[in-house]
Amino acid sequence: MKTSLQAIMYKAQRAKRHRFRNLYTMLNRVNLEDSFHLMNRRAAPGVDGVTMRHYRREFSSNISRLTDVLKRKRYRAQLVRRVNIPKGNGKLRPLGLPAIDDKLVQTVCARILGAIYEQDFLPCSYGYRPRRGAGRGFYSSG
Repeated sequence: MKTSLQAIMYKAQRAKRHRFRNLYTMLNRVNLEDSFHLMNRRAAPGVDGVTMRHYRREFSSNISRLTDVLKRKRYRAQLVRRVNIPKGNGKLRPLGLPAIDDKLVQTVCARILGAIYEQDFLPCSYGYRPRRGAGRGFYSSG
């Protein structure tokens, strides 16, 4: 985890009533690059058709472009590609596939907000939290 996220975590732990301001500045190149490595390499492409392999091939220019758009506050999310996946009972499950840029911005935002709000949860609270689950909860043996 980057130092900036650790600083936010520390501040959220120590000063429960602190109001974080200007978190938008954390949507920067360093956090984008760091978060890219956490993304699923085999994820399906979004509406733009860009695969992770292609995005990685032009990684420096893609991150520079995305950083510039974010700095100028001109970022707009792309449409989400909709697909239906067949389920075992014959029905279809709708699935939305965002573009890689959108997934990347979402990942950075989730990490920033997670650094703040993760501090408020109890160790026994595990619903929808990263690296937590019923099998790894407070009362589990392993």
